[in-house]
Amino acid sequence: MAGSSASAEGLPELADNAPEDCPTTGTVEWLLAAVEDLSPQAMEQWPGIRSRFEAGLPEGEHLFVTTILEAEGGPFEYIFVSVNSLRGTKLIGQVASEIMMIPGVRHGDPITIMEEDIADWVISKPDGSEEGNRIGLALEHYSACDHDHTQGARQE
Repeated sequence: MAGSSASAEGLPELADNAPEDCPTTGTVEWLLAAVEDLSPQAMEQWPGIRSRFEAGLPEGEHLFVTTILEAEGGPFEYIFVSVNSLRGTKLIGQVASEIMMIPGVRHGDPITIMEEDIADWVISKPDGSEEGNRIGLALEHYSACDHDHTQGARQE
C-alpha cells in the first residue's frame, strides 16, 4: 500500500495522505512474535469486516488484508493484499506491497490467499484515514520510513 495512487492496473487509488507502507527492520523472530500476538485481536473483528465488504464498502473505501508470503525454502515478507472478491474462505486480490525478497512476485500481481492465512486487515478511507491495521501500527515504530503522523489519521 502506498500513500499516493496505485501504479499497478486494478489496484485501488488511495488518498494522497494515506499512510505509507514501509519496510520494517527487526529480527524474524520479533516480526513473527508481533504477528502471533496481535493477529488474534485483529481477527476477532474479521467476521464483521467480511460482512461489511460483502455488503459493499462505501465509495472510496478499500479493504486490504495482510499475510506472510513465503518463498519456497527461503525468505518471507509481510505483505498487503488488496481484496477484490471473496469466494468461500478464499480471498482473491492483488499484491499491494512492493516485494523485495520473494522471487517472481511483484506489486499488482494477482494473488489468492486463504482466510486462515490473514494476519490483519485494514480499510483505507478516501480521507486518508485507516480502520484496523493493528499489526501495522505496532510495526510502524520499526519501519525504515520517516512518518508524518499529521497525515492520514488512523482509526480503530
